[in-house]
Amino acid sequence: MRELTLYEVENVSGAGVIDGLGALAGNLVIDVVKLINDVCNTSFGFIPGQLADRIGLSSVHHAIDSFFYGIYKGVIGVAVLLGGDGDRVTYHYEEEWGS
Repeated sequence: MRELTLYEVENVSGAGVIDGLGALAGNLVIDVVKLINDVCNTSFGFIPGQLADRIGLSSVHHAIDSFFYGIYKGVIGVAVLLGGDGDRVTYHYEEEWGS
């Protein structure tokens, strides 16, 4: 007879299934947010903001980027609570405006 590992205990009790699904859902949400930010961080993604800055709407541009930064940080926070890894997101706001 041998002692069960923590992994075996979690799987027998069902905890491993829930943790696994939570991490899967969290990482899926993080992947979507990461994709959006990655597109915004391309030269193509910077064009709308640069146009807004050139016609004197820099404050509007900053407000929009700031708004979505807050949304994305909140969504990532929930996804991390589910078990996702939020460290791999490069936020557009931080790239363009600094941390």
